[in-house]
Amino acid sequence: MSASVEFHSELAKDHKTTKGGGWWTQEGDTLYLYGRSTDFGRANINDVKDAFRKFLPLSIRAWDIYYSDKDNLTDAMFNGTKIRDKEI
Repeated sequence: MSASVEFHSELAKDHKTTKGGGWWTQEGDTLYLYGRSTDFGRANINDVKDAFRKFLPLSIRAWDIYYSDKDNLTDAMFNGTKIRDKEI
């Protein structure tokens, strides 16, 4: 099963606990998280780490994951902070 959403408001009906968002891009076994949500603002790195600690699927636990508070992918790729499962 796969899905496609463009806005965070499409992911759930109840957003009482939504703490921001942004964009993601996958390249091989590397995931880049960057930017911000139009509806909910920017997710901070600690909230991202907490979400991964609680919800990271087993299928991507060995991936390299980078977080950036910048709004474009190039900045995320070259200046992002690496947050791997064993570090969070």
